[in-house]
Amino acid sequence: MANAETIMCRNDDTDKSCKGSERTDVLVGNKNSNKMNGLQGTDYILGLFGNDYIIGYNGSDTLVGGAGNDVLHGGGDKDAVVGSTGNDNITGGYGADEVIGGEGNDTIKGGNGPDTIIAGQGNDFIVGGPGIDEISAGADDDKIYTANRNTTESDNAKDTVYCGDGNDEVWINTSMDEDEVNKDCEILHEG
Repeated sequence: MANAETIMCRNDDTDKSCKGSERTDVLVGNKNSNKMNGLQGTDYILGLFGNDYIIGYNGSDTLVGGAGNDVLHGGGDKDAVVGSTGNDNITGGYGADEVIGGEGNDTIKGGNGPDTIIAGQGNDFIVGGPGIDEISAGADDDKIYTANRNTTESDNAKDTVYCGDGNDEVWINTSMDEDEVNKDCEILHEG
């Protein structure tokens, strides 16, 4: 990233936190469990090791959790959020986000906006959220909700679900939305 400031999270920080700025930043974690916040600007944030808490905040950010069980939240704009290894809790945020679970049993929420969600490996729990979402299950057994977990509510958007090689279970609300699910989905709940 041209003209980006690189910020290395310090090992001796008492709160193990590092923050970006109003500009474009590159934040790099360490072996500890870091709390990382990109703040303003278009940021690239890499957690590396440990169970990290990473938020992009404002700007079109790229978040990569790395090893460990991480919490990642894209923030206010169009973000790319990647869980990597570990059992991660991932939320896209408010923009048109691309969310990739990676390895591990992840909890993935698309957030507001039209999102692209790719589950990756592991038994994942996925909620598309408001907006027109495209959700692709991974190779293992995933549970997918196209809108809210309460299937009596609609997000008034046409979501598309592609199931993978595992035994995937999908909840859609056909009475209020026009969701599409491919034929590879083993268990389909329609409301």
